[in-house]
Amino acid sequence: MIINDIQKSIKKAFKSEFSIELDEIELAFSQPQFGDFALSCHKFAKDLKISPQEIAIKLSESIKDKIIAKTEAVAGYLNIFVDSAVLNKEVLSEIIDKDRLFGSVKCQVSSVKKNFPDT
Repeated sequence: MIINDIQKSIKKAFKSEFSIELDEIELAFSQPQFGDFALSCHKFAKDLKISPQEIAIKLSESIKDKIIAKTEAVAGYLNIFVDSAVLNKEVLSEIIDKDRLFGSVKCQVSSVKKNFPDT
């Protein structure tokens, strides 16, 4: 999945740049002019003892992944732009693989209760 790939790339960049292994990466959906995803670097600044902007710059320079078209460091955020050609290919592959099941949701009902009195 695309988000998982991006998170792995960010974790790898953190390890490479700061010798830190992160358990979890919280990506936010961004406004279109700022990319497809954004990572706030503010929460890492205190522990790393450098500014959020410096963190974003180092990550931006370090991240390499086929799904990522480009990254930008802006105001302590790492803005991530997804390569639309790779995204399109992945989505179309998933549609073809799942065929008629694409977009469907499996539901399982375990019990049904009546919420009205018997008449």
